[in-house]
Amino acid sequence: MNNAKHQGSSLYTPIVPCSHLNMSISNGMMSGFLATVVVVLESFISFVTFLLPKWLIRYFTRLTRVIFRLVSDIPLYSKDPIYDAFIKEMGTPQNEEEDKDDQDSDEQTKPQLYATNGSATSEEATRDDTISLIKKLKNARSIKEMCSCFGYKVQDYLVTTQDGYLLTLHRIMAKKPHSRTGKVVYMQHGLLMSSEIWVTMYKERLNLPFVLTDLGFDVWLGNNRGNKYSCRHLTRPIDSEQFWNFSIDEYSMFDIPDSIDYILKQTGQTQVNYVGFSQGCTQGLAATSLNRDLNDKIDKMILISPATTPHGLSNPLINSIINLSPEFMFLLFGKKIILKSAYFWRDIIYPPLFIKVIDWADQILFNWKSENINYMQKFVSYYHLYSTTSVKSAVHWFQIIKSKRFQMYDANKNSSDFQTFQFPIENGEGSRRIMVLFGTSDSLVDIQLLQKQLGTIEQIVPIENHEHLDLVWGTSVDTKIAPPICEFLKPGGAPDKDK
Repeated sequence: MNNAKHQGSSLYTPIVPCSHLNMSISNGMMSGFLATVVVVLESFISFVTFLLPKWLIRYFTRLTRVIFRLVSDIPLYSKDPIYDAFIKEMGTPQNEEEDKDDQDSDEQTKPQLYATNGSATSEEATRDDTISLIKKLKNARSIKEMCSCFGYKVQDYLVTTQDGYLLTLHRIMAKKPHSRTGKVVYMQHGLLMSSEIWVTMYKERLNLPFVLTDLGFDVWLGNNRGNKYSCRHLTRPIDSEQFWNFSIDEYSMFDIPDSIDYILKQTGQTQVNYVGFSQGCTQGLAATSLNRDLNDKIDKMILISPATTPHGLSNPLINSIINLSPEFMFLLFGKKIILKSAYFWRDIIYPPLFIKVIDWADQILFNWKSENINYMQKFVSYYHLYSTTSVKSAVHWFQIIKSKRFQMYDANKNSSDFQTFQFPIENGEGSRRIMVLFGTSDSLVDIQLLQKQLGTIEQIVPIENHEHLDLVWGTSVDTKIAPPICEFLKPGGAPDKDK
């Protein structure tokens, strides 16, 4: 009777055999030990970065350069004189380049950008200017330095989120005074990125923020908590696990709405136009689904390479491991910053080899060939590709891939008693004016699923034979990406087609 009484009680606890309990404890201790080893190794590599003398870093750079030249399939000569001269310039390790040009200030370095030999031909001058610009963009330490290469100034604004994170917003200043129409465009980057991804193109007309600014739009660039421009909190130390305890949920609940509210307050406008890339699209959709009032503050949404529910990674082995347990990422990287040593490897590896490593990783993970991004552009963009974020953000994505649902972070992963909440992103009766641009060769975008999730999309623009990154860094940004976006942002927008 006592047993029946206890079994009927909510306090009943099943008896677990000691052997099973000991095995669970043993597995837990082993996982914890491995995680600690990986985190310590990652921290050690980062610490060594600050201790190594420059001459030793140069030595390793030269060593990787020799290795790369032995195995590289990059052509040394072509019919493009700028490309040929650029490849020749690759002989100078990046650390020596930085020593030659310390970039003390924008005013001091800008005149050097277009300096050419008086006896040089026009073609040589153009070639030298292009190469100089590429190197300057690559070595730029901030978005202000990058924008100054094209004559644009940037104003920084500090946003305090409701949960205490300090985010930096960048406002692109128009070259011509009083040229703004007042219409605000807010642009949000993707996972493991910062606002710099929008202004890496060495051809000015390929940088979407500059195109929109020249058309009179008031352009603002956002930054997620945890990246290089938003790595502060009112109370939480940056080296604490608590600081890095965030995922897509927090980006959507705090970063996006708080940034938009701040912009509207600063500009006196009532609405912004939202432009997102990759996870930036995800955040915008999730934010408007959780905060319905935010829909009234957004006029139009432009989603570039929107990934809401990716099918998974292209590599079957890695994909199987992630599907088995998304939390495996915590074992590899701990619970703070993911890929913490990326900056170290970026600085020490010979640049062409670094570019090759990124290309290899993209092909292994996503089956991307990056054929629409030219080699010289990769030399700039890949060096501004990465910025810090939390391991939890990556785990959240792998949970979405495993569940095949655009859901919030699952904190009860070991329990089947709770159903994780899905983001209700359905665009009922077209309440949000949405435009989608996607590459037909993008393995992360499922356009049919997105149409099903949203219900109503005002305009869909497929870009043939383009992949994920091509839509922001490809050679056809000025002909295939920017024109439909600019047309859609005009008063009245683009014609309602391709629904």
